[in-house]
Amino acid sequence: MSPCAIAFTAQQSNQTDSRPFFLYDLDRLRQDISRLEHFTQTWLPEHQASLHYSLKTNPNPHIVETILGSGWGLDVSSEEEFDWALRNINRFDSHGEIQISGIDKSNRLIEKAVLSNTTLNLDSIEEWNAARAVSRTPKNLQPRIRLDTPLFLKHGMSLEMIRSHALKSELRGLHLYWGRERFHAQEINRALIEINQWVATNRDIFKHDQGFDGIHLSIGPGLPGSKVEPIPLRKGELSEVKSIHLEIGRAAVTRCGSYSAKILAVKKMGAHISVIVNGGLQHLGSPVQSIFSQSANSVVEFHRPNVGLLAPDDRCTANIFGSLCLSHDLLLSHSSIPTDLKRGDWVLFHNTGAYGLTAAVPFFIGQDLPREHSFAIKPTSAPSSQSGHEAPPAFSYRTYDALKAPGP
Repeated sequence: MSPCAIAFTAQQSNQTDSRPFFLYDLDRLRQDISRLEHFTQTWLPEHQASLHYSLKTNPNPHIVETILGSGWGLDVSSEEEFDWALRNINRFDSHGEIQISGIDKSNRLIEKAVLSNTTLNLDSIEEWNAARAVSRTPKNLQPRIRLDTPLFLKHGMSLEMIRSHALKSELRGLHLYWGRERFHAQEINRALIEINQWVATNRDIFKHDQGFDGIHLSIGPGLPGSKVEPIPLRKGELSEVKSIHLEIGRAAVTRCGSYSAKILAVKKMGAHISVIVNGGLQHLGSPVQSIFSQSANSVVEFHRPNVGLLAPDDRCTANIFGSLCLSHDLLLSHSSIPTDLKRGDWVLFHNTGAYGLTAAVPFFIGQDLPREHSFAIKPTSAPSSQSGHEAPPAFSYRTYDALKAPGP
């Protein structure tokens, strides 16, 4: 049984009510942090790329503390997130920096970014002009590059637009956002090489008092919450780039999270079976099954109080719905469920660490609000006194109620 399933059993037995809850496996989070750092070193061997956690992905403080403790920086998208980051980034011994991205920057946030010289990834000419209104010569600006595809017409500016609008010495670098879970090793490498060639012919707009010594390049690579492999960039292919910052969100936290809700009903209507749970889209701002999930059955388990994991051979296929009065509140389709599943059992969805409660609509029709629990295995070297075998893992738990706590 997985650590998360064991922790679920312990946590569920301590529940005094039927509220749904999230579980965050901090040991798994640390594993994925190491995996992403190795991924970056393999992909960008010539650059000491720094990693920035996208705070909006999951602002749970136990998750953020673990990530910042690994030396990552923060990518923020609002004034509230920026203020929180300024207050807290140094509390966790992080050597990382703060960057600001997103397409909804207020004038106050832009002003704070310029006055604090925080890297500001610009999404429009309007944002650019707002930064110039704060300072005639801001030096923290990084325009977002708009790729020439329909997907990116909402985001950023073309290279021609950047060239025509830029003034000498105000650009720190460029920002490339690849799109949610759209990472493609060959295509993103091709785009980076093209950007490098463009910078080589437009160095003048990046020159500062000391001349041109390379640009900063911020990349939102669109890594999914599952394992993918990079293609290493060859020596000299990013010769115009001084430093690289990667914005990482779901790739860091998706797999550390699980979400559990109690089953309210199992409805059988002819050949169709529907399972209704005490939860749903009001707690999950991102689909349970992404395009990178192997199958619907790889992300779901069923448990029964005082029994444990339900894993019988006798199974049937069902759709799992939330408890909202909405037709699209479908959490998982064509899921294999035990034929004796019933009201009072629990469903446990894996890979739900990203864009959960804080990206959802928790107040719609006043349903139960979930708790959030993080856990890690306590280190132990003491064998069992009776059998001589290693003792079963013990867990340390921390609980956080996002809807009662201030700030991200």
